[in-house]
Amino acid sequence: MLTHAFEGGYPDDDATAFAIHAVAALRRRRGEQLGIIEMPFYHAESNGWATQQFSRQPDCPAVSIPLNDSERRLKRRMLTAHATQRAILPAFHVELEYFRRAPAYDFATLPNQGQLLYERYDWDITGEDWLVHSRAALDEIGLAGDRWL
Repeated sequence: MLTHAFEGGYPDDDATAFAIHAVAALRRRRGEQLGIIEMPFYHAESNGWATQQFSRQPDCPAVSIPLNDSERRLKRRMLTAHATQRAILPAFHVELEYFRRAPAYDFATLPNQGQLLYERYDWDITGEDWLVHSRAALDEIGLAGDRWL
């Protein structure tokens, strides 16, 4: 599975990462394996936004894949198609794509050492809100207390 990194950039992205990891954990209980590869989008840093780079986790090496001319053109067209994201898209480059095997996350804690980009803006959710919802979901699906990969 390919998914977003759990990075505290945007709550929808973190919820997607949560869902993919939950599916993988539940399938593992049935003896099935589901590999998870993740890609970075954006997260908070002390001086603003970090785009297209993973938050620091030295035990999770990333790979970068250079895009050829036609792939870069396609990526530019795809970025242009996201009209609602037009304000932030100039921060994203089209030369490389980054991936890594997803690390084990504890979705009952906040990502990125609690530095949440979405708390810096009026995006209708706080880190405390995230924890309430993620912990309730973990309880409901029987994964509370698990650290998954």
